[in-house]
Amino acid sequence: MEFTSMKQIIASDRLKRFMDPRLIAALGHPFREHVLAECNEGIVSATQIGDGIGADVSLFYKHIQKLKRLGCIEEVDTQPRRGGTEHFLRATSTLFFDNPHWKRTPHSLRDDFSLTNIQSTLDEAVGAARAGTLNTRDDEHTTWMPGRFDRQGWSEAARVLEDALAKIGAIQRKSAERLAERNERGTPTTVAMFGFQTGAPDQAVK
Repeated sequence: MEFTSMKQIIASDRLKRFMDPRLIAALGHPFREHVLAECNEGIVSATQIGDGIGADVSLFYKHIQKLKRLGCIEEVDTQPRRGGTEHFLRATSTLFFDNPHWKRTPHSLRDDFSLTNIQSTLDEAVGAARAGTLNTRDDEHTTWMPGRFDRQGWSEAARVLEDALAKIGAIQRKSAERLAERNERGTPTTVAMFGFQTGAPDQAVK
């Protein structure tokens, strides 16, 4: 079949995809990206999002509605505020690739995604140091642990990281619900996990 328009090509489902189409649409506008990032950090109201950047909700309400239609965010609560109703939102799609999508991601792009995450973590750490919030809590955790693994050990370590990510995500969601009940923003926090090969494997001894 010969296509005569890009619309037909997209509708044919013959294109290779490695990102959730909803996420592509959500990130197609910088403000939707901002809203989705805010909602991934916890439950937040449209008013709080606006207050954080100095903008009235009416300026970006249509973007919130689009994110709802895409299924990327959902409304979880409403509360009366200053003669109106404050709508509280949370993300239903997180800002990272799940394993199936990551496996389909071209290797030429994986480095860019990974390095962006690492750089963002470094930027957060530098910002915390400058703001005087780095190492202010006794239970903070910053560990660098180089090591060597065999095939089994690497698989076991990777599963631990995946499990930890899932558990931290669940803790964050519960925390967000409690903060929403108290109408609090909570403590801004960065949690980062990295596990990657840093050199060529040694040759086996014959």
